[in-house]
Amino acid sequence: MYYYIQTPYYSYSPINYIWGGLYKNGSDTGENRLISNRLELSLKSAYPNPFNPSTNISYSIPANNFVSLKVYDSIGKAVAELVNEIQEVGNYTITFDGRNVSSGVYYYVLSTPNYWEVKKMLLIR
Repeated sequence: MYYYIQTPYYSYSPINYIWGGLYKNGSDTGENRLISNRLELSLKSAYPNPFNPSTNISYSIPANNFVSLKVYDSIGKAVAELVNEIQEVGNYTITFDGRNVSSGVYYYVLSTPNYWEVKKMLLIR
């Protein structure tokens, strides 16, 4: 369960004294941790989707890390390598240009050494 707390709060429950932010109740993990003001590694949905001829892919990186963002067709063939480098903390948006590929379903994969996520997009002509 997540709580958003804007003022100092104290109790004898799993939530202890915090100065605001998003706080994860530790009952399911055995520990409590403060998550406020912190990016999470995540891959957002492409927009627009469906698209013609290009779409934007956004993602967040919480720590400097090697990042790979690739696009695959429906049979698993890599059709584009959008990112393949070490990136700094931040939010990123990359444009995928679909003018050189045929209409259909494509999968974009964000990966780092210890994380990966796949999402789907549709190119229509």
